Amino acid sequence: MDYRGDIDGLRGFAVISVLLYHFDISPFNGGFVGVDVFFVISGYLITSIVQTQLQAGQFSFVCFYERRVRRLLPALVVVILSTQLFGIFVLLPTDLRTLGFSSIATTFFVSNVYFWRSSGYFDGSSELNPLLHTWSLGVEEQFYLFFPVLLLAIRNCSDAKKKYAIAALLFLSFAGTLWFQPHQPTATFYLIIFRAWELFIGGLLAFYQPRSLATRYTREAGASAGLLLIVYSIIAFKPNNDFPGWQAALPVCGTALIIWTGIKGGSIVNQFLRMYFLRKLGLISYSLYLWHWPVATFGKYVYGGPWVAYQQFILVLLSLFLAVLTYKYVEVPFRYRPSHTANALLTHPFRFLITSFSFVLVIATTFLYANGLPWRFSGVVVSLDAERGPQIPFIACQELLPRDYRFPKHCTLGQADEKPAIAVWGDSHALAWAPAFDEALSLEKKSGILLTHSACPPLLDVIAPVRTSCPIFNDEVLLFLEKKVSPDVIVLIGSWLAYADPKSNTQLQDRDGLTGNPQVFAKSVQNMVSRLLAAGKTIWVIGPTPAAVTDIPFAMARSIAFGQSPPNQMPVSVFSERSRYFFKILDQDVALGRIIMTRPDNTLCDKSSCIYELNGNPIYRDNHHLSLFGSLSMVDIIRPVIRRLNDDKSVTASLQH
Repeated sequence: MDYRGDIDGLRGFAVISVLLYHFDISPFNGGFVGVDVFFVISGYLITSIVQTQLQAGQFSFVCFYERRVRRLLPALVVVILSTQLFGIFVLLPTDLRTLGFSSIATTFFVSNVYFWRSSGYFDGSSELNPLLHTWSLGVEEQFYLFFPVLLLAIRNCSDAKKKYAIAALLFLSFAGTLWFQPHQPTATFYLIIFRAWELFIGGLLAFYQPRSLATRYTREAGASAGLLLIVYSIIAFKPNNDFPGWQAALPVCGTALIIWTGIKGGSIVNQFLRMYFLRKLGLISYSLYLWHWPVATFGKYVYGGPWVAYQQFILVLLSLFLAVLTYKYVEVPFRYRPSHTANALLTHPFRFLITSFSFVLVIATTFLYANGLPWRFSGVVVSLDAERGPQIPFIACQELLPRDYRFPKHCTLGQADEKPAIAVWGDSHALAWAPAFDEALSLEKKSGILLTHSACPPLLDVIAPVRTSCPIFNDEVLLFLEKKVSPDVIVLIGSWLAYADPKSNTQLQDRDGLTGNPQVFAKSVQNMVSRLLAAGKTIWVIGPTPAAVTDIPFAMARSIAFGQSPPNQMPVSVFSERSRYFFKILDQDVALGRIIMTRPDNTLCDKSSCIYELNGNPIYRDNHHLSLFGSLSMVDIIRPVIRRLNDDKSVTASLQH
């Protein structure tokens, strides 16, 4: 292929957008789309190379994969080994174990599958994994495995049939992404089956080699539109569960337009991308992509808290410095070393692959079997770190439907009884409060049941953004609770700050198509209260848990381990603003005696701030779910209510705390 300087420049533009996004530098809120740009470029280049060699009768799988090994693996191995070495000195045991798992997954080119499987609702933040960014390499490496086989299989077909075959696969992949995005956003983000359409668009371009693009005006308009689509995506997009979905089509189509217009004639945009600075960034883009995320992760450990400008500047420069060194002394020697060299590892890349990855696997296995090398830290730090991934009581109750009143033993709170007195219904916050109710009910010799579904508010006709199954679950629960055999007291617990606040990142939708927390929350609460009261139930709402400003166990462990300042407390003013709409809706029902409310903030907050620890024990297991210790600390505020509900069936809002 003829050298395309504009494609190198496009690589440079893409990698710098990813880097600035990961270092929280505005206005690159959607800089993550740079990865989508890379996918299109890879699809175009690989298809062009393989197709050209097939037409010339010169294609060889051995040669193809040897070039891939020389291009990708030496720099990757250097980064993984460096990350493992530095991790021994910096990472807490939990994160070092995670690094071990992700190192193994990256070695076998399945890191995207690993991150998909390990990014569940109750998993810790993956932002602290120094190899998280290798998911995109997993996608590309899997593409390199199957796509040349496809091209070889259809090599004798006409060009038209080849185009139709790739276009059909593109359509199926994109349609699958749109279909599964609302239900499985993590899968559509990480898995190749949902990302393949981005590479196929690049592949399709390789078959459309126009003699010319009509006029210079057409090329200018097409390339300018392409650049605008990419820039718009970088500035306007925000990381959420809607991506990749249809939004990814904007930067993907923008990239395709720029590549296409540059095939013949080019444009001002293509000339802009050939600028020396961008082309040089493009040349080191692979090494820069590999280095920037470990640098960012370790920077969070070293600095803690939000970055300030000088820290961002230092980390960006460090990433560039490491990328230049790796490109010059690792990438170039392995890619262009003459075959007659005396260095056996450079001459035989597969031997290098086996040798180097053996070191990676040995170190990673050590991290796993040594449980993250906890001896590196004090006992207090190790105990706090263990709070980040605790065994969650009653988690086996998740999403169990109450088909009848004979509930499984592991969903029983307090003492077992034929007819439980209380039903605790809610999302993962209800699960976090379950130990408190279990203890309080046991002390009062009463029985309860737990009805919980993560990310599903206990509200009527509500569809949560990442849990489209919520209405089905909630309908089943409500039908059960309306039966006479069900408990008389219904406790509603949810992540109210997320569901009620109009400014929340979680915006509810109802079955009528109404969207937005102010409208949906108020309507659903009133419907729920009316239905439960009509069934003769006493409604008890646990008000919003105040939450914290950061992941508390991690922040506390890090502050002690590295001598940093302890995490800040949640200002009461912030909690009051976030909970204002919730209380605006519920206080009227409290005043009318329609519901009982218990407010945890009266215990966890004073006039200025809300605490996140008691006697060195974290109240939260992340930044908003109560830890086991935090949950049991709430027994004293719910036990009196349970006792009075038992003594006086006509209890009203006077019971609120």
